[in-house]
Amino acid sequence: MIHPTVKYYTINIPTKPYLKKYLVAKYGSPVELNYNTLLGSSVLLALSKTIPSDTSDFKKDIRYRSFSELVWFKIPKSQVNSYRHGLNISRTHIIALNRYFELEFEEYMFNFCNFEMMKRNLPTRKKALELFAENIGLEIEEDITFECLKKTDYRTSLKFKGFPDSFVPKGIYAVQPSLF
Repeated sequence: MIHPTVKYYTINIPTKPYLKKYLVAKYGSPVELNYNTLLGSSVLLALSKTIPSDTSDFKKDIRYRSFSELVWFKIPKSQVNSYRHGLNISRTHIIALNRYFELEFEEYMFNFCNFEMMKRNLPTRKKALELFAENIGLEIEEDITFECLKKTDYRTSLKFKGFPDSFVPKGIYAVQPSLF
């Protein structure tokens, strides 16, 4: 039984080392969850009251084996009690949440590098990626290889290629030229 004055429950979710550093840099540690953020909503919706039946299956899943770090999450007691969530999470949900963490990491890295390249007038993407790694405390070649960062950045850039042209009607600009 949890003491009545305790306001939070804590859970941990296994993840990759570079994703842990990203989440801790962006949200702090432990990450406080609520329904006001996409991350909070995603994790809270993955919680259940049922206990996974065979936890030894976790070790067999090749995707799960790469999750060598634990990210701690702090959940307000009221969120668990009022929405009738449990504090257990299935392997499938852990894998899905890690995919979400990766997508958020990729988008943040891409936007960070674009901003830094414009702000500092950097000649190469390499310097922007190095600044990104430094900003969130990543140890290149220890947490993630530079080649992996570069490939991830390239793949993300392909996703956003042509973004302004395809989603914004002609004549409408993200920043109106008349403001300059």
